[in-house]
Amino acid sequence: MNHRLGDLQKTLKGGQAILISDPSWTEYYSGFVQLVHEEREAFLTITQTHSTLLHAHFSPLPPSWNGATKAGVSATAVERHLADIVQTENVHEILIDEHSLTLAEYRAIERVGASTSNTDMAKLWQQRMIKDVQEQANIAQAAQQTSQAAQRIQAELRPGISEQHLAEMLAETGRLLGAHQLAFPTIVAFGEHSALPHHQPTDKVLEENMAVLIDFGLKHNGYCADMTRSFWFGNNPPPRYTQIEIAVKDAYKKAMALLGSGSTITAADVDRAARDHLAKLGFRKEFIHTTGHGLGLSIHEPPSLNQNNPTEIKPGMCITIEPGLYREGLFGYRWENTLLLATNAPVELTVDQDKTPRS
Repeated sequence: MNHRLGDLQKTLKGGQAILISDPSWTEYYSGFVQLVHEEREAFLTITQTHSTLLHAHFSPLPPSWNGATKAGVSATAVERHLADIVQTENVHEILIDEHSLTLAEYRAIERVGASTSNTDMAKLWQQRMIKDVQEQANIAQAAQQTSQAAQRIQAELRPGISEQHLAEMLAETGRLLGAHQLAFPTIVAFGEHSALPHHQPTDKVLEENMAVLIDFGLKHNGYCADMTRSFWFGNNPPPRYTQIEIAVKDAYKKAMALLGSGSTITAADVDRAARDHLAKLGFRKEFIHTTGHGLGLSIHEPPSLNQNNPTEIKPGMCITIEPGLYREGLFGYRWENTLLLATNAPVELTVDQDKTPRS
């Protein structure tokens, strides 16, 4: 983790300090894990030569952190600390992320006697998008636990179980497998609810011959995994359901083939590989979201695999591929895995448990 901090310090000019306020970025650079996301628990200040973790009085400090620490995260405490480094380190410019500050915090920063500039987050993401070996291992472990939990739950499906109950069972199964927490609120959708990509579970119960969509992920050491499985519960899927199932899985294969082609490709190229295939089959309007996204400490990170993103896809990235088709009022079908982009080919980290991770 110290190498991340060192790399960031190398980008700073003399007289610059950066204030890290977003919880995922604080964790990325310091290891500090925020326990209550509705409250401010930490800031991180970094100059060319020093770094200080400001933390809430009740918060445990990360064992890996070897920089300075100060208790107190109120706007007044931040103002006092920044005023101190302005004087002691001759700081004249403070880089901030205005999207993760309250108005009171921003006004406090303005009072310290240094100019403020918005941090170029795109440059920081260039580093964070490429996962190091430990990050890859954490995501792989989260993916394995996610896959195991999903497989166990699918075997337990019975008529009469509700979406909400199934979501609760998934969370409990993940906990028993050793997962630290959910990566995001679980999506369980039966029947026509599966046509809503971000449906939230209800008391709707499962019946024979009904579409099922489960979008689920667990965290390990703060790192996320994400997978979606769709299937027909029963022996008689209608031809229209089978049609979109085949189309989605083929679109997934198109994206995977491009990722393994060895060519220099962008996020937009991957999206087009899946989207163009579905469009050729007449499903342009039914594919209503991006083909995938990066993930790590946050469930949605760059690169977004959308039609307009020129970001180059590189080894070391962890992304999802998740084409889907949705027929309003009937059913939807989405197929998603978490991938590690290895040097030669993408490796599926979330897999059905009768299979091994494959490239």
